Formats: sequence, C-alpha cells, structure tokens
Amino acid sequence: AVKVVIDPALDLAIYSSAGHLPPLILRVDGTVHTMNQALGPPLAVTLKVASRPLGTAMLRAGDTLVLYTDGLVERRGEALDLGIARLSEALVRLRDLDVDTIADRLLSELPPVSSLRDDIALIVLRV
Repeated sequence: AVKVVIDPALDLAIYSSAGHLPPLILRVDGTVHTMNQALGPPLAVTLKVASRPLGTAMLRAGDTLVLYTDGLVERRGEALDLGIARLSEALVRLRDLDVDTIADRLLSELPPVSSLRDDIALIVLRV
C-alpha cells in the first residue's frame, strides 16, 4: 500500500509506503524524482504496531505524479531497479503528452510480454 497526500498550498506531497514501489514525480523540466524516503515493510507482516515512515516531496504546477504496481515494471530474472529505470525513461520521453495518453502508452509499452502477466494498477496525475 502507498498513501500520498497532496497539499497544494505548500506545493508538497506527503507520503508513506508499506511494501509498495516508490512513486515517481516527472518534473516540468523533464527530470524524474523517486519518492523513496518513506519505504516501510508491507502491511500485516508483523504483529508489532509501529508508526509508518513519512516522506515529503515538492510538487509544483505541471509536475506529474505516477503511482504504479510491480506488474508494470517487474520482469522475471531482472532487478526491479531496471524496471523502475525503464519507467522513468519512458516518462521523460512521453512528458509532453496529456496524462491519459501517458497512461495508455505506459500500459502498452512497459509490461513484459509473457504468458504469466501480473496485475497492473497505474495512476498518472498532473498537478
């Protein structure tokens, strides 16, 4: 699970992740920021009730927030970081498109071609 709260008055995203891949921010200038300050273990893997880490990231007008599941980037026998890098590269390449088109292109271009397909969830939000 991942939770992101956007505070437009502060140009800020406050987030926490429980075993989820880090959200990405595609900046207006074409750089990609990985939101990896607040990565915690998955929900319900421990009986201890612990507070979850919180991270913050600046979100400015025109930035694009991308949340996704592992089915979009994971490939058998490949490090997960390579899949996240592939997603980042695609975002930079597609940055001038509207968010619906970006989402459609990511869903058609990134998932591995395999008979064993994982489920995919994707949110692309332009601030």
